Amino acid sequence: MNDTTKSCNEEKSDITILKSDTSMFKSGYWKSQYFQYGKWHGPCRFSLTFENSSTTVKGTGSDDIGKFTINGVYSHETSRLGLSKKYQLGTGNKTQNLGHTVTIQLTWNKSSNQFEGKWYVRTNKYHGNDKFQLKFDGRHLSANLNSDDKSLGFTISGGIDKPVHKHFTSIVISHIYENTVADRIEQLK
Repeated sequence: MNDTTKSCNEEKSDITILKSDTSMFKSGYWKSQYFQYGKWHGPCRFSLTFENSSTTVKGTGSDDIGKFTINGVYSHETSRLGLSKKYQLGTGNKTQNLGHTVTIQLTWNKSSNQFEGKWYVRTNKYHGNDKFQLKFDGRHLSANLNSDDKSLGFTISGGIDKPVHKHFTSIVISHIYENTVADRIEQLK
């Protein structure tokens, strides 16, 4: 097997792994919506990263309340997800954002292909709970630049589950390539 054949076979293997990824716990972009004051709020799109070795999840985003960070745990056995959503005080809605934490308890609903459950808030000024939904919305796109030799090669890993304008993708790749070329020229001097 020559290097070209080996490279093609490795790429096919990577594509197979991406296509067979049926886990409900996927790192990428997610959309959430919550029910409060008699109506649905959202959807809001944000990023979550699942760490399989520790079964923890982290994320960041913003919604109609303000900017937030997310920390949580999940279980493959029970198909459950527990999140703590902490708002950054001074961002977003000045009356609603108390710098508070929202506890979110969710279970995977296979028929609707999303997590469903409840959110809970208890502060000195407000307490309440109601419905919450979380649905996968696409993978992160990341670039890994080769730095192990003097080549100018790079690879794109990850993927996108939603259609993306092909011109946008070429701009990103061109930008990565141009920066890599400039960095490599500096390193070779």
